[in-house]
Amino acid sequence: MDILSDVILQQAGNQPAVKLDSEYTECVVHADKQRLTAIIGHLVKNAQDATADDGSVKIHLRCEQKFAYIQIIDTGCGVTGKFIAERLFKPFDTTKGNAGMGIGVYEAREYIISQRGEISVQSEVGVGTVFSIKYPLLTA
Repeated sequence: MDILSDVILQQAGNQPAVKLDSEYTECVVHADKQRLTAIIGHLVKNAQDATADDGSVKIHLRCEQKFAYIQIIDTGCGVTGKFIAERLFKPFDTTKGNAGMGIGVYEAREYIISQRGEISVQSEVGVGTVFSIKYPLLTA
């Protein structure tokens, strides 16, 4: 998927380095390439920000039936279930002080849902976070 390669290239200057874990060379989706690249790039950058330089951030891709399944997996600080339920997808709510506007994850969810996809998150404080995206494949 060109989008994932672009994200990895864009985030190459940040630590920890992002690794792609995929046995698929191509999953073709119908998307605004710039927008989906920016969305996944934002999620990856958040994962890098939450993870120590010696930690791990990886993107896992698999294609099954009519969907691409993308996971962004980190070994970062994690967040509580309460934070996920009450704040994570709320626009203009940020944990980054003046460094962020707090709209990236909200925009990610809105765009993915608008494309008939799904996004979910699992996290454990002190262990890490997994963002899971289910995105429709392009059908002929």
